[in-house]
Amino acid sequence: MSLIDRLLKDLFPDRETTTKTSPIKEVLVKEMIKRNQVFLDGYEAWKAAEMQMGVLAHLKEASEIKYSNPDAEVNFFHYRDVQSNGFYFHGEAPWTAEDYSYLIHHFIDVLKKEEYYLNNAKREVVEEEKQLKTVEHFYLKPKLKYRREVPYEQLYGNVEIEHRLVEDKTNLVKVMVNVYNDRNFKKAANFEELLPKFWLP
Repeated sequence: MSLIDRLLKDLFPDRETTTKTSPIKEVLVKEMIKRNQVFLDGYEAWKAAEMQMGVLAHLKEASEIKYSNPDAEVNFFHYRDVQSNGFYFHGEAPWTAEDYSYLIHHFIDVLKKEEYYLNNAKREVVEEEKQLKTVEHFYLKPKLKYRREVPYEQLYGNVEIEHRLVEDKTNLVKVMVNVYNDRNFKKAANFEELLPKFWLP
């Protein structure tokens, strides 16, 4: 019971207190993400051993099932809106947080081939409800050469990739593409054409 709840109970003993306290959240780490050579070597070894094949095939299949039947109970979810398109899924066995970190790096490589650059990457670690929770954000934008004249080419839109972990396990991976609809930008490319490229090894 919070201090406010106790005071209210003392003042009004017959009144039920309704004040709710939010869980204590302590920020432990707030930093930019810079992939070191150990990570990059591990990623290359992961791909060389074709470790990406299983998770990519699994996500491709789940995506296709969800498209054909939006009510299907699969671990894959689409988001569609006028200004945003994307997908998300929860971490699941047999893949580890390391696998999902490498998978996200794979997604970033796919986007770089589509003329994007990594504009920003940051990590925040908090302790909440006696658990360590980590959120990583990766922001990608079309290369600067597309900003030379109006209307700007926006490709598929700006991309945000989010990786959420609880303790050392991946809880969620989300990819969201946000587009501009004003006269300063050309019409965005169709997200449905980008989606299948994520599943290519």
